[in-house]
Amino acid sequence: KQTHNDRTANDWTRRDLNLCRSHGSLHNRNFATFLYLFLEQIIITMTRIHGLESLTPQEGVQMYLQSRESELSQSTIYEHTCRLNRFLEWTDLPDVELENLNDLDSRMCCEYLAHRQENLASTTLENSMRTFRLAVEE
Repeated sequence: KQTHNDRTANDWTRRDLNLCRSHGSLHNRNFATFLYLFLEQIIITMTRIHGLESLTPQEGVQMYLQSRESELSQSTIYEHTCRLNRFLEWTDLPDVELENLNDLDSRMCCEYLAHRQENLASTTLENSMRTFRLAVEE
């Protein structure tokens, strides 16, 4: 039996990301495909970061924002802060158990996507997930 840490990015893609792709609230097929591929890149990145020192979501967001300060305008940093604060709010929900970013997996990404897409325009969701991906890749 394969454990969580033994799974590869391809395992995540075949099994868990199909859940995102077939999610009923992704109405626009092109947009659903975009998000599917987008999450696939997040999963590949997450596969590389497993095994690093423990890092809370708050610490990870703060590190990302600090690393981008010199290359982004103040307004863009503000936008990224607002978008990533939605992620931090989600991690604080009672049914979300994420205290270490190394434990972020594809299922959690799908759950976060489902949470964020409620009452959001597709462009807003796309921008939010793009910022989320950049922070995870950092």
